[in-house]
Amino acid sequence: MNKLTIALAGATLLSAPVAAEWNFRGTPNQWQSTPLAVVSGTEYTTCQTFGSNDPRFKIDRFGDWNEAYPSADVRVDANKSYNISFFSDSKNITTAEVASCGEIETAADSWFYRGTSNGWAATAMASSDNINFCTTQSFANNNPRFKIDHYGDWNEAYPTADFVVTGNASYQICFNADSKQITATPTTTEDTQAPTVSANPPAGSYTQTQQISLSVSDNQDSAPSIYCTTDGSIPTQASPQCNGANFSASDVVADGVDLSLKVLAVDASGNSAVSSFDYTISDAPADTWYFRGTPNDWQTTLMTTSDGENYCTTQSFGSNDPRFKVDHFGDWTENYPSADVTVNPDTTYEICFNATSKQVTTSEIEGEDTKSPVVSASPSGGSYTTAQQISLSVTDNQDPAPKLYCTTDGSLPTTALSQCNQQSFTANDVVSTGIDLVLKVLAVDADGNQGISTFNYTIDPSIITSGDFREENVYFIMTDRFADGDTSNNNIWGDEYLPNGEADKYNTNTSKTGPLSYYHGGDFQGIIDNLDYIQDMGFTAIWITPVVKQPEGRRFNASDDYEASAFHGYWGYDFDKIDPHLHSLGKDNDGWAGFDALVDALHSRGMKIMLDIVVNHGQPGQSVVGSKSKWADRALEIKMDGQTWNWETNDPYMDGAKNGFFSYASTGNTWLIDLLDFNEHGDDDQNATKHLINVYKRFIDHGVDAFRIDTVSYMTADFWERFTLEMDAHARSLGNDNFYMAGEAWTGDRKSAVDLIYNGQGKKFHMLDLHGSSMDFPGWMGKAFRGEAGFDDGNGYARIAGADGDASGIYDPTYLATFVDNHDVTRANGVLNETQYLNNLNFIYLFRGLPVVFYGTEVLYSSWPHYITTTEKDDVVARWMLGSEGINYAKTNQPTLYKHLKMLNSLRSSSEAIQKGQQIDLLLDGDHAAFARDNGAAVAYVALTKGSGFSYTFSNVANGSYRLITPNTDAASYNEQIVTVNGGSYSVDVPANSFVILDKQ
Repeated sequence: MNKLTIALAGATLLSAPVAAEWNFRGTPNQWQSTPLAVVSGTEYTTCQTFGSNDPRFKIDRFGDWNEAYPSADVRVDANKSYNISFFSDSKNITTAEVASCGEIETAADSWFYRGTSNGWAATAMASSDNINFCTTQSFANNNPRFKIDHYGDWNEAYPTADFVVTGNASYQICFNADSKQITATPTTTEDTQAPTVSANPPAGSYTQTQQISLSVSDNQDSAPSIYCTTDGSIPTQASPQCNGANFSASDVVADGVDLSLKVLAVDASGNSAVSSFDYTISDAPADTWYFRGTPNDWQTTLMTTSDGENYCTTQSFGSNDPRFKVDHFGDWTENYPSADVTVNPDTTYEICFNATSKQVTTSEIEGEDTKSPVVSASPSGGSYTTAQQISLSVTDNQDPAPKLYCTTDGSLPTTALSQCNQQSFTANDVVSTGIDLVLKVLAVDADGNQGISTFNYTIDPSIITSGDFREENVYFIMTDRFADGDTSNNNIWGDEYLPNGEADKYNTNTSKTGPLSYYHGGDFQGIIDNLDYIQDMGFTAIWITPVVKQPEGRRFNASDDYEASAFHGYWGYDFDKIDPHLHSLGKDNDGWAGFDALVDALHSRGMKIMLDIVVNHGQPGQSVVGSKSKWADRALEIKMDGQTWNWETNDPYMDGAKNGFFSYASTGNTWLIDLLDFNEHGDDDQNATKHLINVYKRFIDHGVDAFRIDTVSYMTADFWERFTLEMDAHARSLGNDNFYMAGEAWTGDRKSAVDLIYNGQGKKFHMLDLHGSSMDFPGWMGKAFRGEAGFDDGNGYARIAGADGDASGIYDPTYLATFVDNHDVTRANGVLNETQYLNNLNFIYLFRGLPVVFYGTEVLYSSWPHYITTTEKDDVVARWMLGSEGINYAKTNQPTLYKHLKMLNSLRSSSEAIQKGQQIDLLLDGDHAAFARDNGAAVAYVALTKGSGFSYTFSNVANGSYRLITPNTDAASYNEQIVTVNGGSYSVDVPANSFVILDKQ
């Protein structure tokens, strides 16, 4: 008995309920819905007999295609019957061949004609034998062509290229479903169709004079004649011929139609028709836009305009969650942006709205100064391999010369000290482990506003090959969308860069086939040039998207209109080379020297690099074969470990059973969206495993400090145990005992992700906390930060911390990588307002885990116009270009999230307990949480709120000295004072949307 198991861990975002309705849909039932029979609470079955015509199927929940498995069709042998079982908990599918399914009448097949003669709609073809299908079609002389489409859904269409015929003729078109051969036999058909006339612009009402042109088409005649009148009379062939004429519609009457254009069209067979086009031109009505926000209690305040395009108002905001929107007509039917604009509290702004671009700008109007100065250190606090000379700079919203006071002994500076504005400091390697210099700086402006900033420096020559990765603050960069440091590598294959070039670099059109699907120019040099920027925000490590060589040029599909480029790095083609869009050494160079330059630049600063790697799959395959892609002839090819492999012609391991470099039906793997899939099964390494191991050991040889591993759920736990243990052992052999790996196990439930990653000995492999983040993965904490649930929600944090999660004892929760949003779905600014987003950041920085921040987060909610705010789910909407424009904006304007991240990074770097301490929950009550982070000698107590303020008393606290820490986002730092705990308890007052930390000294 032949048996095929399809493993689908990771193919779904949501667990299916027990009572779900599941349906078989495939070639035996013409892709209709056939309910599966229930075997048990989670097992369903059906028996199906397949014909010879590309036999395949899927399992569809509810029969509406909204949730179907697997992602690629399951293919089976032709002319055979199978018992098919589906398991709704794991989403696994098994097929067992049987002699027959009983008396089953072969279903009638269906093929559809689609071409220029029917506007590419689906016209059913007739058949008397279920093999030969025919239709008669009449073609005009407008690039006449067609295809034959199975089921009318474009999933299977013939031929690969359109079938071209002669125009102004009729044909009987026949298709043989077995051989896939097409014949087109000319026929003589009487022409009875009149020509069709179109006007551009269309008839209607306009506010400006319109210039009108006409076009005419016919099913046979390539040049019908048209005759026009503009006086309301019906045209005849005695009227003026107007094939090339233009007409002008202007405001000539007070009310009603200004131009009535009537057109008679006549073809060579004498068929004729009259079309009418009426145009009304009138003055544009005065537009209105209204301010609605917290200053006017969300009522309507009319904004003023001098040009009919830009509308402005001045508003003073209080301290209570200050925010607003701009509303067209004052009825909420059209308002911008999708999320509220948040501004600084107790501040007055001139707010302007552009009615064309829909962009909102806010300009602060100076009033009473309540903002503290912002201090920066160069170089930023962090870990370095050599001694550092440190200088300070300070900026303020009003005072051009704030005063600075400094300490280097850990004490808090006061104004009784001497000023240190011009002083420089030296950080040397003076302690064997830990921080060598703690530089605290008090900044005071002319109005008395003040804040303390802390800069910690560790000098350790060996820090790159050692050190706990939990100490890092990680900035996640999609390299192509960060910064373009070398424009010469942007379009090396000639068609993969932005179709309109530089003009589209900041285009935020969210179409899947728009500018966001092409290379934007970001590269290694762009990262190197901006390491000061990244480090000044307090980030100590970067995660970058995959760097192996991608397909050479734009991707076109053979059977649909999809176009895109491999800017993201997840379509590996040559795993032995670095993609030439990323380095500056030319398209024929292997690029390793360019990668080394990036690694060296990071390591020289004490920063680390986390590399995104893909182990499951390579480039797109069958969908590209036969397309106009420049690499269509290599679409089934992979280069890896010094060899070239081809899915059809060169896989020496392939034996028709479990062996093979690639996955085949016999090897039992699941393909991911037509990407060439690597096989892990087989005997004595007759598969891709050893080659993948060799490829990624090489990156460790070149200095990579950590891996983020893509699509973990498409490989088995046994594979990941072997792979990660070999990576760890190789890193240790090079002196790195702390090589970090986090895997993206995008599954429907936390338990299956935990089981997949924490298998056997593989404890050096950790989870990218899809289900522990606030992201919609599947969103267990999303409701909490949208204000729809509390920390005590049983379907939120309680599930993360529960028996299938942190409390399981299977893993150490402090190693899990956490995030607010990333590159796979829409960013959270589409669903959260700024205050909610700030609360979300507080959560991932202070709760257990390793926080990861997606590039560009620092400019969200600012007046920079080129980030995207949307609730669309497509991945491209999260991948907009930051570029030099966005980076310079952030450095110059220091928007709220930029300063908040700088504060959180500085705080986390100063506390071993926040970095590594196990979490002990003390209070989870609505918007309020309190917990301890205990790492033995280092312990911190945190009280946090994502809503109203509250008071809390920590009990069973060891007596002694503690740092009392509160955020000071305005100063891009935190406030700190030394307090003493006596009697084992300490009480704190937590302001709204804030936190207080008690950190033991």
